[in-house]
Amino acid sequence: MAERLKPVDVVTVVGVGMTGSILAWELAATGLWANNGKMPMSWIARVGLLIVAMCIGGPVLGDAESELRQFQARVKEFAGALQVTPQLETYSQIQRESVVDFVIANSLFVLLHESGHSLFDEFQVPVLGREEDAADQFAVISLLKVGSSMSHRVLAEAAKGWFLSDRRAKNEGNKPLYYDEHGLDQQRAYQIVCLMVGSNPIEFADLAKDAKLPEDRQKTCRRDWDKASTSWDVVVKPHRRSTDQPKVSIDVTYGDGKGTFNLYAKGFQSIRLLESVADYLSNELAWPMPFTLETQSCGFINARWMLATRKLTYCYELASDFADLYRVQGIKLRTTFETANTDDQPGYVPSAEAERIAANYQRQAVFYRTAEAPGTIIVSPAEHYLYVVQGKNRALRYGISVGQDCLQWAGELKVSQKTEWPEWTPTAALIARKPELPHFMAGGPGNPLGARALYLGNKVCQITGTNQPQTIGRSVNSGCFHLANNEVIDLYNRVPVGTRVVIRQAPEI
Repeated sequence: MAERLKPVDVVTVVGVGMTGSILAWELAATGLWANNGKMPMSWIARVGLLIVAMCIGGPVLGDAESELRQFQARVKEFAGALQVTPQLETYSQIQRESVVDFVIANSLFVLLHESGHSLFDEFQVPVLGREEDAADQFAVISLLKVGSSMSHRVLAEAAKGWFLSDRRAKNEGNKPLYYDEHGLDQQRAYQIVCLMVGSNPIEFADLAKDAKLPEDRQKTCRRDWDKASTSWDVVVKPHRRSTDQPKVSIDVTYGDGKGTFNLYAKGFQSIRLLESVADYLSNELAWPMPFTLETQSCGFINARWMLATRKLTYCYELASDFADLYRVQGIKLRTTFETANTDDQPGYVPSAEAERIAANYQRQAVFYRTAEAPGTIIVSPAEHYLYVVQGKNRALRYGISVGQDCLQWAGELKVSQKTEWPEWTPTAALIARKPELPHFMAGGPGNPLGARALYLGNKVCQITGTNQPQTIGRSVNSGCFHLANNEVIDLYNRVPVGTRVVIRQAPEI
């Protein structure tokens, strides 16, 4: 489960089913321009295009941008409605939208997973091994066959969900159930990553590195992918719907939610979540009998396919759990996918759109318990956050990227000097690694140190801006503690020379 690309003015899709949808999704993923090529597509818009394409199913002619705008408006309304929930009432609208993103992506994966179970029953597909693993494979391979970076993002978010679920279990002291019919959460996450790497080792090399998938295992992932994809092609081929076959009806039902779950009921219905999956399944496969996809309040966290009732049920409790998982584990802690193999790029000037960093790394007031005096800067490299203590258990939080040399550093320093548009002199080690770099660069928009620098009297770690705002929230190959330029300007104006700086690897107790 991490790359926001560009939206479309008009999308023309020729073809039907999975192959027909590829072009629609690929247009979103490969960067077709809109607004004269100035505005990149957001993750919400790209999921919107995925759902719009899945709902239509056949040839699509028309203005997809208006469809996307309507979808984005519905997602914003969905996120805004979540403000009444106690867990998200203090969050900004943008933060709530990031939660909704995570919920939608993981819900799509779950619905495809459960569709795998229905496929086994309806077509009497043999399962040699654990059925839950096979259902995961069905979901992963379905999205990988699409082949767009947007469908890959859904998979990355699903893998992230399993990594975060594993982290939550460990934090809560829950022991793994080795006898359960499901695989272990972290194991399921790695299986998603392995199939992705096996399908395209070059494209997903950085993903494998970020997920810390050992190189020896990466080499075997290709065989995993070849075996799995070939086997599924053989199994599904007899049941694929031909273009002249009628589609079997797959009904959708959005049950009433109870209490705050009603917000998920209305949100899912608004974005047509079930319709997207139902239309995709009916378009791809010649199902022997109609069945139903439904969402409802279940009284427990789950999603399941029941052959006896011919219903695939997604529980609102699961959507709420996804939201809590992301809120607690995904926003507050650094995740597996928040690292980047990125070098300094002197001369690169980011666009205004690129300067818009992820919602959870934008400057915001947060609850923060500390004994440090107001005005103190606290840097948490592991979280990729910098805090300015406000007092009364409040702090102003900034997202940062962290150079490898500073990732494990801890100690106390002071702001010894402040500079506007600092000059940049790469280290000898950096020059040795990249001899093409200039040995000196004057301050300016293309300078890797960005708009401002707060020097800490330490040769290794400083606080600076950056000309690569896409790295905020990640670890990078070189550099110090970097903020987006508008954020470092705010920090520069807020703190004086002499400010105490605490770099802390572990939370304050």
